[in-house]
Amino acid sequence: MEGDSPGALLALARALGKAPGDASLRLRYAHALGAAGRQSDADAALEPLAASLPRHRLLLERALLRLSSDRNEEARGLLQEAARVDGGNAAVHYYLGVALYRLEQWGRAEEELRLSDRLDPTDFRSLALLCALQRDAGRGDDASISRAMLERRFAARHAEFDAACPP
Repeated sequence: MEGDSPGALLALARALGKAPGDASLRLRYAHALGAAGRQSDADAALEPLAASLPRHRLLLERALLRLSSDRNEEARGLLQEAARVDGGNAAVHYYLGVALYRLEQWGRAEEELRLSDRLDPTDFRSLALLCALQRDAGRGDDASISRAMLERRFAARHAEFDAACPP
């Protein structure tokens, strides 16, 4: 079993029983359930948040559960809906890029990653994944440009993006 141990799940469940309205605790519990392979339980744990979380955020959280279990097509659908609800959310576009990358829809993934990078230029993840995508697609020159952009914009964070986009 991947993810949290049964003891950690039990501790989260107990804490949630004491504070059922704690949204961050509920999100942690749902993601721990998902990591343990209990997808239907994870979805059910998110359900009480439907009234309190913005719609795009709930869709994003559901999509993250699917991405963590390689249900990329389902994640793509949820993320596309989240992007329709809030087209200005960088995280939604980043994770949509992730899903499309995994589905080898590289042209669309590149569009989403570039949009995510424009929406939040302080987060290196979109540019690092774009670099990896370009390398995987055999576009070494483009990957070199993306790498140079990473080095220029995030000089102090090499260790964080070197694995995705090696020099």
